[in-house]
Amino acid sequence: MASVNLLYNRLVWITSDYLGPTADSFISHQIKNHLNKSPQNLVPGDITELAEWLKVSMAFLTKDTSTINNYFEALKKLARET
Repeated sequence: MASVNLLYNRLVWITSDYLGPTADSFISHQIKNHLNKSPQNLVPGDITELAEWLKVSMAFLTKDTSTINNYFEALKKLARET
């Protein structure tokens, strides 16, 4: 099995603060369905687009706008750092 890249691991780590142990499957699903690629092939240029999809998807899971906004800000910070 191919190893998952560091960027993917950082996304899962950020997301786990909001979704706990389901973060890995959530992120993997989002990458596959919205970016049409595997998590191993995630590149820094994907983060901005993926962050938008993750924000929308998180809004389906909670109506707490503070949580959604905090999550989105963490994702934007990751995008700036990569």
